[in-house]
Amino acid sequence: MSAIASKVGVRRYKTLDYTRQQVEKFFEGERRRYRRCYSIEYREGTEENSVEGMVFSLSLAEFGRLRELDGRYFIITALPKETHDALTILNYYKKRDVTEQAMRILKKDLKVRPIFLQKDSRVAALAYLTVFALMVFTLLTALAKRLGIGRTARHVFDLFWTVVFVRLRQMDGKWLETFLNLTEAQLQVFKALGLPFANPP
Repeated sequence: MSAIASKVGVRRYKTLDYTRQQVEKFFEGERRRYRRCYSIEYREGTEENSVEGMVFSLSLAEFGRLRELDGRYFIITALPKETHDALTILNYYKKRDVTEQAMRILKKDLKVRPIFLQKDSRVAALAYLTVFALMVFTLLTALAKRLGIGRTARHVFDLFWTVVFVRLRQMDGKWLETFLNLTEAQLQVFKALGLPFANPP
C-alpha cells in the first residue's frame, strides 16, 4: 500500500480512477479480507478525475483479529449441538469426499443421463435402480480394497469384459453353469469374493 501511495500524482497515478483501480487490485485474492482494516482517503486535484495524494491508515486491532483466524475454518451445520460435538461435525465434514465420489460414479461409471420418462412411477423406478446400482458398486469397491483385488469396482469389472458364461440343460434336466476361458486374475477374484466357479470343471 505504501508503494501505491508513493506513486500517486505521478504519470498514470495522476488519474483518480486508475489509482482506485490499483488500490482495489492490491486487495485481490488472499488480501481481500484485510480490506476492512484500511481507511483510505484521496486528495483530489483541481482537474476532473485527477488526484494529488493518498493517505491510508491501518487498524491494528482489526488486523490482529483477522490474523488470529488464519488457518481456521468455520463449518455451519443444522445438527443439534446436544448430540453432535465439534469433533463429530468435523469428522462428518472430512468424509464429504465419499458423497462427491458417489456423484462421480453416477455420472461416469453408471453413466446417468438426462431423464426423458413421463410417468412418475417410471422416474421413481429409475431412481431406485440407479441408487441400487450405486450401492452395489460401492460395496464391491469396499470389498475389492479389503481383499486386495482392485482399487475400485471398475477395476474388477474390467477384468471380465471377455468372459463367456455358459448355461446348459443336461439330459437329466439339470442345469450346468460355468465360465469359459477364465484367467488366473479372474479366478482370484472369484476366490477372494467367496463365489462359485473358483475351480471350474
